[in-house]
Amino acid sequence: MTDGHVKRPSLLAVLTVDSLSDFHFSQNGSCFIPKCGGYSKSPSLSLLFGAKACRIDLSIQGAFQRQFAVIVDAATTIAQFEKVIISTSGSSIWGDCYENVGSDSYIFGLKRMGQSTCFRCISLLLKTPNVLQSLHQNESICHDTISEAKQACFDTSIIGPGDGTFLYRSEAVESVSCGLEGTFSFTYNRLNHPNTTCGTESLAKVSNCEQSDTLNFDFRNCSFPHFEQKLQCLGTWQDKDTGRFVAFYNPELRQHRCGKLVPNKAGSALSISDDANCDRMPAALEKYTLFEKNTTYSFAPCRFPEWIQGEYDGLSVRHEHMRHHLSNAPALTSVCVEVDNEKILVFSETSCGEPLGYHCLWFRSRSNSVLEYRTTAVSAQSMDMCRHESDFNASAWTTLVSRSPRRTPCAYFGTYSTPKEMRTVDCYNMTVDCATRDKFKLIAYHCSTGAVYDVRSYDCYGTWKEDEHLFVYTKTDDSLAENTCMISQQQNDLLYMAILGNHCNRKFNFSENADSTLVFRRDDECTKKLRAVAASPESHETTTSGVRRFAPKMREKAPGSDGRASSTTPVPTSSAAMGRGCFMITLLFFGVMILL
Repeated sequence: MTDGHVKRPSLLAVLTVDSLSDFHFSQNGSCFIPKCGGYSKSPSLSLLFGAKACRIDLSIQGAFQRQFAVIVDAATTIAQFEKVIISTSGSSIWGDCYENVGSDSYIFGLKRMGQSTCFRCISLLLKTPNVLQSLHQNESICHDTISEAKQACFDTSIIGPGDGTFLYRSEAVESVSCGLEGTFSFTYNRLNHPNTTCGTESLAKVSNCEQSDTLNFDFRNCSFPHFEQKLQCLGTWQDKDTGRFVAFYNPELRQHRCGKLVPNKAGSALSISDDANCDRMPAALEKYTLFEKNTTYSFAPCRFPEWIQGEYDGLSVRHEHMRHHLSNAPALTSVCVEVDNEKILVFSETSCGEPLGYHCLWFRSRSNSVLEYRTTAVSAQSMDMCRHESDFNASAWTTLVSRSPRRTPCAYFGTYSTPKEMRTVDCYNMTVDCATRDKFKLIAYHCSTGAVYDVRSYDCYGTWKEDEHLFVYTKTDDSLAENTCMISQQQNDLLYMAILGNHCNRKFNFSENADSTLVFRRDDECTKKLRAVAASPESHETTTSGVRRFAPKMREKAPGSDGRASSTTPVPTSSAAMGRGCFMITLLFFGVMILL
């Protein structure tokens, strides 16, 4: 970002993954620091300037609808909505923004005629590009000063995913998936009308094949007359359990609804509330049980190995099926054909039944919570593509993280800082939590003044070494919990580190990317005897994260006993500020599409 014509680096800047640019499905879009594409939080101006300035993050600005009342009669429930405008410096209902508090809370002040300004602390968490979670004290409560309002701020780290009220974007709505791809049959019942049902013998079905962001419900042969209903998807977010909240908009009724999708042995259970709040899902008005269609194949499907099965961000592996449901890309289903240790031959088709063909998937487990895979090209007939590793060269590794991950050691222990001889403009500190060893913090500040302008915390979920590079896969320790791959390399007493984005680019070169490289020297270890712990298949324990323990032995070497990646490859020896520019992220969706 630029402020006063001075470019500020960001710890969330990412690099273009050139090796993925040839794939058809990319996440492109406008570039906003500190993240290119998608949505992300930027450093607060109070950190940048040390002043009590307030600037509302771009990702949560716009026009929204908020439920403010519910009218209930004997037959129906009618939710009433009001328009909410959030701008750079204020809100139409809470007033001007006076101060940022942490990364997700703001002090607003509403000026009142004949009375003092009403200050409130409002926490705004971005759950999807179209949904904001809002938490604050009762709106009848006002504070006379900013300092009093700050005392009423919520600790956003303990806020439940269904708590508070929700704001639904009503203009410039982004097209997103509901997490249901393809065609399903369903049963249906309504809480306040026990005779309003669709049984297993009905012909009721739901599909998103016409439009990926819209569910088309066809209530046929039910206990009530046939009718159809469309629900627009506004996005999903994870609940505390295995379920996911789903936000819907009914364009015919102009009503927003909150739902919850929970996978089960029979299929999936979908509950939809009678209003826009998400805190009463157990008593939801409408209940659906969704069943996947039965498909006949020319081969006998096998089962994916236990160490692969689980629920990941954007992908689900159960029994003989692997389903991809990444945003901004067609949903795919891959069926297991043959297993050869880490390599699995599959047959893939779209979730709406369009066949693609055979291809081979090569999996590598990096921890109990992190999995990587790459693919060969698609073939309509050939089933021998798992035999040659060279067939995978056109595909980069895609990284998957369990939906309920478990932290692992970070491989960096102690405190690190920019070497004294390199402290010119921008300096950095890295501190690893010595008590748990599974999280670390990066701090960016001006070398001359010591003024901090960016702070980011990361939780570690997987560590592995390839050649001279050490990879650490993390999630940001904030409300977005963004997946981030770190690459590092040790040369003498210097540690070189860069942030790659969602996937771990093997073609990254420190010498060619000096402007995106952080250089550290270790100042102190947690203890003299403390040693880095690398990810090892023999050390993994059974986990309840939804990803099973893996069996095959990895071929990579483990990191050195001192936690550093040894190297003989020259790397930059000058300090370089990270994130000088904002690069576009090209995300790999699924390599089977490269020939389509």
